[in-house]
Amino acid sequence: MKRKLIFIAVLAYINFSIFSQVKVNLADTQPSWTTVLGGSVLTTPVRNSIGYVVAVEGKMLYAFNEEGNIIWKHPVSSKPDLVSLGKGGMLYLITRGTRLSIVNPSGFELWKINTGFNVIEKPLPGRDGRVFVRGNVEISCYGIKGSRRWHINIAEQNTSIPLIELNDGRLLVFLNKTKGNQSIAYILSPFGQPEEEIVFSGIVTAAESCNQGVLLSFSDGSIGLCSVKDGKTISKWILSKLETGFSSSSAIIPSAFSDNTAVFASGFKILYINQGSGAISASMSSTVNSATLAFKGVTAQGLVISDKSGAECFDRQGNSLWQAKFNPSKSWEYLIATDEGYLVFCRNDWVIESYRVFQSTASGSSSYKEQAFSHYRELYSKTGITSSDILGRAVSTELSKEISDGWKSEDFGTKEKKWLSILSNEMDTLYYDWMTADPTQNPYFRTNMSYTQEILSLVSESGICLYQNYIANMLKNVNDQTMTMALAKNAGSISYDPKGDMLNALAYKAIHTKPKSPDKLFYAICDATYEICRFMGKPAFFKKGNEILTYMLNPQFNKKVHAYAKATLEKIMKLNI
Repeated sequence: MKRKLIFIAVLAYINFSIFSQVKVNLADTQPSWTTVLGGSVLTTPVRNSIGYVVAVEGKMLYAFNEEGNIIWKHPVSSKPDLVSLGKGGMLYLITRGTRLSIVNPSGFELWKINTGFNVIEKPLPGRDGRVFVRGNVEISCYGIKGSRRWHINIAEQNTSIPLIELNDGRLLVFLNKTKGNQSIAYILSPFGQPEEEIVFSGIVTAAESCNQGVLLSFSDGSIGLCSVKDGKTISKWILSKLETGFSSSSAIIPSAFSDNTAVFASGFKILYINQGSGAISASMSSTVNSATLAFKGVTAQGLVISDKSGAECFDRQGNSLWQAKFNPSKSWEYLIATDEGYLVFCRNDWVIESYRVFQSTASGSSSYKEQAFSHYRELYSKTGITSSDILGRAVSTELSKEISDGWKSEDFGTKEKKWLSILSNEMDTLYYDWMTADPTQNPYFRTNMSYTQEILSLVSESGICLYQNYIANMLKNVNDQTMTMALAKNAGSISYDPKGDMLNALAYKAIHTKPKSPDKLFYAICDATYEICRFMGKPAFFKKGNEILTYMLNPQFNKKVHAYAKATLEKIMKLNI
């Protein structure tokens, strides 16, 4: 009996510990750590796989982790105005109002271009490595290497609502004009073609993308979801202001806790909503005024929202875990809530100051999710054409030149729908012929090597992230030396390798290729290794790249290969990344 009572007492203590709320007054609390930067923070901190990146006065980028340690700092060409996170940990910067540049995860600026107009919001990454930038009237799209794919003007855009991606990959562009008391938006294809004008059920004040479509907040307090189903835009669900209990518009946090949950916050009220059905799973009050949010986000410990006077955290059931009251004597510009229970303030005086307000039960876990790549195949021009012995090459000499010239120039716009459709079909067949088909049956792409190299060259010049897996798998499994050299060359030409698949395949090929093979094959592996390491910039890539090149310094390789591998190693070291 005594042992049972002790167990009950311990259980009661645990339950009390879990559900009792922590309250912290930061005016009475010492900082957990303080870091001094080389200037004031200019932009909202951006989270990536290594920590947080901020733009600082003096044309500098800093990256730091949850403990306040500076991971790297790098100069950029101009003072950043806007910073956003792209696919594969890349950063997009807007400088001098009109210049777009891409910075790899180690802070190295890869390229910059002048958009020709004043960019008013953070660049929006597309699904396949492209990026969209927007001005008051202008919208442009750029590839991963900086070439402009298209540019259009749309008048009377409602720039208070940023560009938003629908669940099929198309964009919503909200307009200032209304129909009665209803907002209007254009649907814009990722290839730069306005396709449809849609009218909403009220005045939209905020919108956020989720896996189900676009979550909407309306001025009267109602909320809803706009979705695409079978190619048609529909209103999947809507909750009136009587159902939400909101008296005005709300802030939105999509995919909170899971892909199925969204958070809507208006005034001092918060709702957890099932994104697919619109059902309310939790409703609670907060001490934070959502009308003046300074931070909103989901960490490993829970939902954190903040205004300028305080912050509060809720778990997935809607229980308030902690409240923090800020020190009114300390001014700050930006706030971060971390997975480990820290509130990090970017102050006005070059200082970043952190306070631990909660000992997270999810210690060591991370709420960071790398943005996944996908394609726009459902939006391509439909074609079943592919090469065969009977029909010959699907991409004629003339079309091949058109595509190649298009990739190298700019503003090819909707032609891309046709090009990507036929190139994707060709890559599917090429992959099958080299990986699966019976070679004794003389598959088309095995017996037409020059055309195979032509298709590989066209896809490697496309400026998007679609064909890395094809190339990586063939590099590992194809033993033909001519094909291996072509694959290695095009892996280097693409160089954008977010998961490291191509680099790992190059390492495999370097080890499993006979040392007596032609020197040019090893040169191609060296060149591709350098280009991928330079472009991706992550420490893990440099480690793998060094392993590949160091391996080719072994005695079984000849002096020419030794010299080429050593020179490539020196090139990587000179990058100073």
